[in-house]
Amino acid sequence: MRRSRIVFWQPVPSPHQSSYLRNLAAMLPDSEIIAVFEQPLWESRIELGWGAPDLGRIQVVIAPNRAQIHRLASDAAAQSMHLMSGLRSPMIERAFTACAPTNALVGILSEARDHRGIRGLLRLCHSLLFERAYRERTDFVLAVGTLGIRWFQRTKYNPDRIFPWGYFVEQPVVTFPHTNEDRDGITFAYVGQLIDRKGVDVLLRALEQVERAGWRLQLVGHGKSSGALMRLARKLGIDRHVDFLGVRPNPEVRSMLAQADALILPSRFDGWGAVVNEALMSGVPVICSDHCGAADLIELSHHGEVVRAGSVEGLTAALARMIDRGPLSLPSRERIRRWSDCLDGAHAARYFLEIVRHCEEGGPKPTAPWRVASEVVNS
Repeated sequence: MRRSRIVFWQPVPSPHQSSYLRNLAAMLPDSEIIAVFEQPLWESRIELGWGAPDLGRIQVVIAPNRAQIHRLASDAAAQSMHLMSGLRSPMIERAFTACAPTNALVGILSEARDHRGIRGLLRLCHSLLFERAYRERTDFVLAVGTLGIRWFQRTKYNPDRIFPWGYFVEQPVVTFPHTNEDRDGITFAYVGQLIDRKGVDVLLRALEQVERAGWRLQLVGHGKSSGALMRLARKLGIDRHVDFLGVRPNPEVRSMLAQADALILPSRFDGWGAVVNEALMSGVPVICSDHCGAADLIELSHHGEVVRAGSVEGLTAALARMIDRGPLSLPSRERIRRWSDCLDGAHAARYFLEIVRHCEEGGPKPTAPWRVASEVVNS
């Protein structure tokens, strides 16, 4: 890579990006790498079990003032590459404005916005009308999931400079169950906020219709819908099969996931859904909606199913197939875990460097590591 200075601009520190950032810093020992965060880790994220991410040797700047933003964005421009996470942050808008007249390499990392309905149309019009400066100055886009790729194509960013991207969690230490022989049924897991957007109500209604015994659902998380979901489980008559476990520390969640037979993420909309990575890296298949960015991983690997967002019928059928399949075997867990190696921080960091080199030098467009892994599996 020609650039010797990389600045990452993000709203808050995130364990969903720390793994590849730390690996990138290790791969570029002679480069100056800076992570700039608009705010410290949000209290709401800490309550969800997030911890401060390990960024290794990366320089960290938190809550910079305007003068600091301008200096970080404009210094050593010819040697600099800036990656902006999102577009609707005051800090990132200021940083982008400062970068724009320089010859720095500038990229955007972003999820899709929900394009459905009247609100979605308004979001699309907003992006088309007010992001012209971004479109004209952006050298590349790391679009989170196929949803992100479609969004940036619709909003008229250069399609040749849009690259599939995702989130990359820390590699867990996985301990699989010793045996499944004494288990009567299977365990479904859900991990995330208990809010309407996550579609947990759809999951409860699907389980009520599944017409099969031998399942248990463990729900980890908290949110505005917690009470309503508990009442719904009682109303549907399935509350004795559903455990509301509240918020748990991430190591405990990882351990619970490794014991489950499937993760369910029935979101009405999720830009990505990093818990999908966590499940696959724990050797666990996933049923998720087609409006989760991380559905890409399931469609490519075939380690689970993708169902239509909001469809009780579609989710019911997928759950029934999972129950009929029975407890997850140890060979199946290991096969999923091995495939998930393509999602670790080292693979993501190398892919990032390939993208930057492609933007600097041309040549074949690099392929995302999870797509490479799937081509190997399906060949």
